[in-house]
Amino acid sequence: MERVRVWWKAAAPLVCCLALGACESDPTGLPARVEQYVFLTQPHDLNAYPDALFEGVVTVDAAGCIRLTGPEPDNSTVVWPAGSTIEGATHAPTVRDRHGAVIGVIGGTFRFGGGHTSNLAAIAGLTEAEAGEVLGRCPGNFWLVAP
Repeated sequence: MERVRVWWKAAAPLVCCLALGACESDPTGLPARVEQYVFLTQPHDLNAYPDALFEGVVTVDAAGCIRLTGPEPDNSTVVWPAGSTIEGATHAPTVRDRHGAVIGVIGGTFRFGGGHTSNLAAIAGLTEAEAGEVLGRCPGNFWLVAP
């Protein structure tokens, strides 16, 4: 079974704070001085996806987790479709689909389908250790984005 790709990108778009006290938020909702972030992608297209709609802001927390916010914020960590990438400067990281089309800019408003899952290992086929590492850094639910 394939696994979710977990990207820990250093010295690129966002950076993880060594101490929570070292992080400050800027107007885009991004933590300042973040060096690493968690960018989760699905390993391949799935046969079916949840069909709920998310419309709201996607931000990055002090741990570098890319999270949902919205009218009913739940802070779920986002699991992007297979082939998605993130690029850009610290204050305007852009998420693109496998074809290069912009899905959105972190700190801005996103609109996409998908749904919640509380079991990262179940949707991604991660080992217990891999899922534990991600859950330790980004506790809570996960939102599986439909392509």
